[in-house]
Amino acid sequence: MPTGQASEAGQDPVSGMAARPDEAPSDGQLLERYVKERDERAFAMLVERYGALVLGVCERVLGDRHYAEDAFQATFLVLVRRADSLDGERALGNWLYAVAYRTAIKARAIAARRRVRERQVRDMSTAEAGVTPEINDLKPIIDEALNELPEKYRAPLVLCCLQGKTHQEAAEQLGWPSGSMSRRMEKARKLLRKRLAQRGVVLSAAVLLPALLQKATAASASASLISGTVKAAMAFGAGAATTAGVISSDVAMLADAVLKTTTAHKWKLGASLAAAAGILLVVALGTGVFYSDQIVSRTAARPIYIPHIMQSTGPGGILAGWHHNNTLERDFGEVLSVALAPSGKALAFTSRDENWIHTWDLATGHEQARLQGHTASIHAVAFSPNGRLLVSASEDSTVRLWMFPGGTPVATLRGHKAGVLTAAFSLTDNLLASAGLDETVRVWDLATQQTRWTLTGHSGPILALVFSADGQTLVSAGKDGPLKTWDMKTGQALHTLAGHVAPVCCLALSPDGKTLASGSWDRTIKLWDLPSGQVRAELPGHANQVLSLAFTSSGKLLVSSGKDKTVKVWQVIVERELASLQGHSGAVNALALARDGVTMVTGSADQTIRFWNMDDWLQELE
Repeated sequence: MPTGQASEAGQDPVSGMAARPDEAPSDGQLLERYVKERDERAFAMLVERYGALVLGVCERVLGDRHYAEDAFQATFLVLVRRADSLDGERALGNWLYAVAYRTAIKARAIAARRRVRERQVRDMSTAEAGVTPEINDLKPIIDEALNELPEKYRAPLVLCCLQGKTHQEAAEQLGWPSGSMSRRMEKARKLLRKRLAQRGVVLSAAVLLPALLQKATAASASASLISGTVKAAMAFGAGAATTAGVISSDVAMLADAVLKTTTAHKWKLGASLAAAAGILLVVALGTGVFYSDQIVSRTAARPIYIPHIMQSTGPGGILAGWHHNNTLERDFGEVLSVALAPSGKALAFTSRDENWIHTWDLATGHEQARLQGHTASIHAVAFSPNGRLLVSASEDSTVRLWMFPGGTPVATLRGHKAGVLTAAFSLTDNLLASAGLDETVRVWDLATQQTRWTLTGHSGPILALVFSADGQTLVSAGKDGPLKTWDMKTGQALHTLAGHVAPVCCLALSPDGKTLASGSWDRTIKLWDLPSGQVRAELPGHANQVLSLAFTSSGKLLVSSGKDKTVKVWQVIVERELASLQGHSGAVNALALARDGVTMVTGSADQTIRFWNMDDWLQELE
């Protein structure tokens, strides 16, 4: 029976409640009945109403009916535990889609970690009637791209494409003007096709929407699955002690794992659309999927997707970090530096107490190599603008160059008299700068691998370097506080920029070369007009030392991280904090942005590396 239709007796076959369209209770009413009265019939109606939607996404992600049914049950177990924190009349389907997707991803991770080789007999054929095998293969990618969309664009697609709502019905449920739905849907379709095109998949709307709809309508939950899920949910909602014999251990473990990655807060189902709250996001990086103890690559060439949660706590929201199961955690110590290749397909990072560089090929989803050669901790790594070189700066007083990809050693640059703490490539010239504990900056000619300039003038260790966009100016900063600018044509000092009252340990320059950002142990970020050397603004907000900075490719956003365990996003033009990203449990020592300005990676003293998606904030600035 199609979801939401009544039986011949006018009763819902599972819940027994009246189900005539003119009397059907809203999602909000059903949630309220369950929360206040623990009304099993009300919850059963929700399971019946959204069963096809949830089972559809679980099947598309997992490709196996048995695993999909486990994820289906676990999704509604999450709902039963989070029902009292759901607030609103609209968009429950969108919320369930997000939870179902995340649950299915978690289920796939668990299966991979157990190295399950056998496949259960499927209840559905591999090739559905009317759908080509190629479209079947693309369905998980379509879901991943759909899930990546900002909620305000994903919600109408979920309602209209996966739930079969008319534009009028979707507008009413979302609280939007009915006249705006066509425009919003067209924008959503364009964004979805753009996401797919970035993955090398080009589909017209005539193919894209049926590809979603055919699987959505095919995935109907059986009466036994629905009744079993309702029974399991009631037991789960009453407490773990009552679940024996009702919920399988796999389903209970899966639900608990997903619940641990969510925060019990008010999910604004309707108003959150504008605030981009309570949603599941996806980050496209390469091929494979990150999990806690391994990277599991897929057979097809698909991007890496790492889900995380947003929660609304004010303007811009707070990104609550990666699920613990999807954070990159390895046997390494405190992360000191991270770098993303310009292509977005490679990651390099270093950690304290290790003398090598970890490199990950995100196109295959595997650790590529450990680059060895240094004899002490490596404080900084960075890719050249063309991505062909990787530089590393070490406490062993050397700077090393590595060919990328592959990690073949190119050169060891010697000349510093003490540990090297930072290094930076020029964007336009064949130059590399390095600095550290010996209080000097060395500018290297990459063609000859010889020192072009040795710059002195700082009275303490130098912690940060950045070249101007035209490569004609170098900026340095360190423990002595003032910033210094240097002329790369003459090697002479130009200006001293004083303002911070504590060491400056990070610098970033806007793409247009006009705005310089500096972060200090004094807990502030200063924005400087680089041509004049004047302070344009001060950005307070961090509760401890500011440790890393980066501008997005548009220059509209600045991202900072600090010892206060947070990553902050700043809107540069209006000089305000847009969001505070939380999730790390230690100082966030380093961050890097991909060239697309959307993907960010952070490394922390908590021994984890996390990936973040900036797309929602970029959308706000459109």
